Amino acid sequence: MPLDAGGIFGQLGRVQIPPPVQFAERDGGSLAFQVLGEGDLDLVTISDPPTHLDLLWTDSGYVDVLLRFAEGRRLIAYDRRGVGLSDGFDAAPTLEAQALDLEAVLDAAGSERAVIFGYGGSAAIAAYFAATRPERVVRLILLAPWDRNWSRDGGGWEEAEREQVSARLDEAVDHWGQGLMLTFVTPRLDSPRNRRLFAMLERASVSRGLVRSTFDSAIGTDISAVLTSVRAPALVIRHRDNPIPAAVVSRVAEQLPESTLAEVDYDGDPRAMADFWNPVLDAIDDWLPGTRSPRGHHATFTSVLFTDIVGSTTHAARLGDKAWRELLVRHENLLREQVDRHGGRLVKTIGDGSLSSFDGPVQAIRCALGIDQAMGRLGLRVRAGVHAGECERIGLDLAGMAVHVAARVEAQANAGEVLVTRPSMDLCAGSGLEFDPRGRSSLAGVPGEWELFAAHDPQGGPPVSDEGRALRRSDRAVLAAARRAPGILRVLSRIGQRRR
Repeated sequence: MPLDAGGIFGQLGRVQIPPPVQFAERDGGSLAFQVLGEGDLDLVTISDPPTHLDLLWTDSGYVDVLLRFAEGRRLIAYDRRGVGLSDGFDAAPTLEAQALDLEAVLDAAGSERAVIFGYGGSAAIAAYFAATRPERVVRLILLAPWDRNWSRDGGGWEEAEREQVSARLDEAVDHWGQGLMLTFVTPRLDSPRNRRLFAMLERASVSRGLVRSTFDSAIGTDISAVLTSVRAPALVIRHRDNPIPAAVVSRVAEQLPESTLAEVDYDGDPRAMADFWNPVLDAIDDWLPGTRSPRGHHATFTSVLFTDIVGSTTHAARLGDKAWRELLVRHENLLREQVDRHGGRLVKTIGDGSLSSFDGPVQAIRCALGIDQAMGRLGLRVRAGVHAGECERIGLDLAGMAVHVAARVEAQANAGEVLVTRPSMDLCAGSGLEFDPRGRSSLAGVPGEWELFAAHDPQGGPPVSDEGRALRRSDRAVLAAARRAPGILRVLSRIGQRRR
């Protein structure tokens, strides 16, 4: 689905979400990769299992992360050999073989030089590539790198720390497919919902036998000599919620000839993997030259709700200024109550109107219906418009075409009516909401004609939590949905995060 990535993603232009999967051929096998964004700088990411190119695009928060990775540059993401959509292997490949895989991906993507990003165990691949192919590496970024030699003292490890981390990794691998790897990556995100999502990703990415051989090979490899041979500037990042000890990460940074060490943490209460990645991306953007976007501006796929009191001028004239102001205060209190109840954010009130944002259109629509019902207690009726699209966050405010569309849709609604656009309706499959067609309309100042629908809820109540509902289907069915309708899964993931 093409998206016009505006706001801080303006440099991306018109992008396809998800981008097409391509394949690099090497040694009789295929390596799956995707390319997102445009720019003079290429950035290639290497991740440990679990990962899967199709499934990553079904999580709404992770889509925002991938878009940030691609901001002002070209992101190249790939599944390692034996992982996700890439062909398998009989035994864990050596560092050299994995460096050749990475080189094949860069060649297939048309990248001569790139920033290499390695996370966790994959940091060794990134460092090895930087040391052995310096002409192809602009800069090196390592997140939570492991000192590979756990078999003898040194490397910043205390014996108790080594045993604790090793035991946690062994438990995650022994129970592969149950989501325990999440506790090894970031314990604070361990919740029933996130663990189910991680469990599905584990099962879809690689078998337990192959992941065991991959990590066993990694643990037995000492990359000290590799680190000291890297000539590219390096950024080493430690996330405070990752169990790799600070001394180990610092030791890796010390061995790199030209390195910067950054320590990051969650900003507030974490809900999803996007919360893990955002401070990491802040550190990367601060360090990479020419890639820092203006602070306070964020773009995301958002559902926008506009409401307006019907006949407000008549009410004000009938009641008088003082009584009307008092009624507006009660209106705003009820408005806030409904927005909070449905997991949204009241962006601002505009006279007798309001602008709110939600993670998904189902929440926005049900909130609008609840607002009209609540206003009936005050003798008021409201009209509402809902549209889902890319918005730019400027401080606490919202801007962008999606905001303009929602405002124009609301203006066409009748009293007590919630009008939604076709893109919003298409994302409500399985919600129980029903929609009556209202024809095609031109929206003032917005190009083209728009199909509008009046929404109503025959259930007449708050949304039922969909947490885990899609995940209870077979992994095969979810993977099929990831390929055919990732947008719907992204919206469901946003709703699940808010209802956690």
